[in-house]
Amino acid sequence: MTEHEVKGRKRRYLSMDVVQKGVQRLTELHRNGARLVVSSSGGKDSTVITELAIMAARECDALPVDVVTLDEEIMYPGTFEYLERLAERPEVRMNWLVARMPVANIFNRAEPLWWTFDPELDSSEWTREPPWKYVTEIERQSIAHKIDKTMYPTEGELFSVTGIRGAESPTRIRSIGSAARGSGRYDLAHLTKVNAHGVRTVRPIYDWEDGDVWKFIGDNGLDYNRAYDTMLRMGIGRHRMRIGPPTQRLAEISKLQMASKAWPGWFDKVCNRLGGIRTAAQFGTSAVTPDRRAGESYADAYERQVTGPGNPDWIRERGQRVLDYLRAKHGEHSTGDIPDAADCPLCPNFTKGPQSATCYRSILKLMYLGDPLANRQGVVGLMQPSYWRPGAADW
Repeated sequence: MTEHEVKGRKRRYLSMDVVQKGVQRLTELHRNGARLVVSSSGGKDSTVITELAIMAARECDALPVDVVTLDEEIMYPGTFEYLERLAERPEVRMNWLVARMPVANIFNRAEPLWWTFDPELDSSEWTREPPWKYVTEIERQSIAHKIDKTMYPTEGELFSVTGIRGAESPTRIRSIGSAARGSGRYDLAHLTKVNAHGVRTVRPIYDWEDGDVWKFIGDNGLDYNRAYDTMLRMGIGRHRMRIGPPTQRLAEISKLQMASKAWPGWFDKVCNRLGGIRTAAQFGTSAVTPDRRAGESYADAYERQVTGPGNPDWIRERGQRVLDYLRAKHGEHSTGDIPDAADCPLCPNFTKGPQSATCYRSILKLMYLGDPLANRQGVVGLMQPSYWRPGAADW
């Protein structure tokens, strides 16, 4: 095994190609008596791991392959159509979950959560109906909790097969590397520890590049999500071709703009279903980004757009708590207010990322959308769904 530096990452070469290695990782688990469940989103990586799982199961006489998908109602056209075709394959035993759970919509500051297949709405108001013949309805509020030994009983270990790849983001590279360092075994970097539900995760393609994924699909003539073809025709670059809920990340704005042209009927249904989507597609990131008027300080901009009247009550309250916390920490080494535009080097970083937020300009960007799921900071916790819908189950 040799290694060399490639774009700042150490790349280790295997004694076999990535397809053989991916299948081997799964066959070893089968032979150790484990039960494997493929977690599919309908994306390209899910296509690959499903096919690898079928190859491994065929080799170990363990067909059909268990596949589970969580229906989040709104995905780019082609996604659910592909999943329905997958469910019809004889090698697959599909479990199509409907949780009617809350999902984030970061493009609506007043109501940042919406409920999939909302039971309080008439079904005609949903964007689509799920394929009921495959559906299992569950009441779990956690997206992560879709596989456990109650649903998939086994005397051996239970594994969730996922398509996570290190090449997709630095965060995933760090996560995979951390797991490998923790075990001291880089040859086991594709495996995680047992989670709270008694399940381990196996990542058979964690070391694949984008080119490996598409080459495998092309070489084997695999069926796949045709949304990718549309994205390609509409100018979406290969590294931005990701299938996921379009309401949870600012990065989805460019794809929503593409979708408004590529699938206008679908886009209108989504806009009628959820507030803020059309505005985000029309005006881009400026629709969900705070501004500062000419001659205005960032402190005044923070009050106007976060803590002041006219903003949603939940954002005002959370914004004030973050400001109070930061002022208290700044007061431990200064008699003045927190800086307006330059982060204070002495204040502790309370964000969940490498960039600190210790001035008005930084916390304005941080708290403008309220961070309802506490993904970006550690001062105020996540908001419970029952805040917007009394009586709803909380996380």
